[in-house]
Amino acid sequence: MTRLIWICLLWPYIFCFSFNARAHTKARTSTHLFSSVGINDCLVVLSADAVLDTVEHRSQLGLEAALCAWPSLKVEKEVLLQDPTWLLNKLKALSHVLDAPSASFSTTCEFALAARLLLEEQALDEGESNNKRGKYASKFHPQGIEDSPSSAEPSSSSTRPLTVGEIAANWDDFFRETLQMRYHANYKDPIPVLQSIIDEKIVDWGELPVFYPQVQHTLNSKRYQNFVMTVPPSDKQLVRQSLEGANVSFIETASALVAIESLSLETNRRTVVVLESDESSLQDILNSSIGETVIVVIDGSYKRLEAMASLFGDSIPRQGNIGNTPFQKKLSLNLGKWACGHPTTVAKATMNPWTDVMTMEALQDNFLSGQNSEEAFQ
Repeated sequence: MTRLIWICLLWPYIFCFSFNARAHTKARTSTHLFSSVGINDCLVVLSADAVLDTVEHRSQLGLEAALCAWPSLKVEKEVLLQDPTWLLNKLKALSHVLDAPSASFSTTCEFALAARLLLEEQALDEGESNNKRGKYASKFHPQGIEDSPSSAEPSSSSTRPLTVGEIAANWDDFFRETLQMRYHANYKDPIPVLQSIIDEKIVDWGELPVFYPQVQHTLNSKRYQNFVMTVPPSDKQLVRQSLEGANVSFIETASALVAIESLSLETNRRTVVVLESDESSLQDILNSSIGETVIVVIDGSYKRLEAMASLFGDSIPRQGNIGNTPFQKKLSLNLGKWACGHPTTVAKATMNPWTDVMTMEALQDNFLSGQNSEEAFQ
């Protein structure tokens, strides 16, 4: 009995030591990830949200889509016109748990669904937290709002809005499905409605996602150019407009084989290859690649990385997080820390035997090592 008590008392410290040791080991080896295989034998598959900083864009467009999809939010819209910052801050803080319901629908749809929930939660508060100056309230509650009859006197019926942490901790597939039923569109799934609104508005939307600067430099490197950028069909227009806005040369294809063959063409040396992707795209890449190519996936979504882990079959990655697959190809799954650096998500990717965390420094060390960075980007 005494031994059991000691184990219970010491378990949190044992877990922390185990996590820190694993994190340290991965951090130590990540900068030498490809030393045993050579970078020319690697094909790097970058998701669109590991190339483009989309959080600000999705927050603003998702909010606009929510206001269009649910006209009953007229009162909330009037308040938002005074100060939308608090809601955008909440959406950004939740971005690490918001993901596309499927490849057919944009992640922005989930931002819109979250915006609908946040607006209702704030309405239940009846203005009691407006203009509060605490550390949390000043960031996540309306500021500079004129007092209304509902906020002038506290009401016994008002309830505290769910915090960002409470929503993030409970956000999963079941929670999303519950919101879809609660915030239905004439008793139908609201996600297709939101997607149609987003498709319509994205064409003339002013603020577009921008490149993560170091990633753009890496893509333009003269030394290494085996990069494929994957984008779901629902975000194809968004990525196209962003690349055109940044004056980046690119080609689009829906075939993994064509994408890989395009990399070998000298005329495409400084061209980004964009592959329209779905749930089977990585498997298609594994089947289409030639020789002993190592497929290095860098994604901004841990949820997608989890789904890809099944491609290892019975194999568990070893040194450098490179593992064998049933397709006679080697695979490495990495979370781009610059795109999703929330501590909870990073911890999950670190502790998962099939995934790792890639920092921006490691990306550049692996693919631009051995030459001056300014020369690499010219």
